[in-house]
Amino acid sequence: MTHVISRRGGRRYRAPAPAPSSWGCSHGSRSDFGVGARLNYPTLGQIVGVRGLEAHGSFDWHFPGSDLTLWEANLNATYAVAIAGLPKLAPYVGGGLSYVHTSLDVLGVSVSGSDTGFNALAGARFTVASKYRMFAEARFAFHDSTHFVLTAGLLL
Repeated sequence: MTHVISRRGGRRYRAPAPAPSSWGCSHGSRSDFGVGARLNYPTLGQIVGVRGLEAHGSFDWHFPGSDLTLWEANLNATYAVAIAGLPKLAPYVGGGLSYVHTSLDVLGVSVSGSDTGFNALAGARFTVASKYRMFAEARFAFHDSTHFVLTAGLLL
């Protein structure tokens, strides 16, 4: 975990670093329910010289129906948007790449397909009950068709 050292009132302190991983549940336009995991790379901004820039890699498994399988892998970059007076809320916007795979198995016959596309997203990290770090995110995935996903989860 990376910590940023800053000055506040003339004193040095260590700000909490973004969580390196998270898991969550999602609801999308192609499925009613999904689960996923995310790895965060919070130091991307330090590498490229843009404060507030992070990278996220995620894998989500959706449950659209009994005969249909749907999973996706995403690589996104997000930019933190600071809101004065709300220290426990950390909104962000971003975009990235998406790879989605679907397969259908009916009566022993399987058909599958994959597609790559782009993501546009917005979300926020926040603290609940002074100890639980959570996130909520809305994402559009643009493939052959548009897929809308709402995700919420726990930052580990």
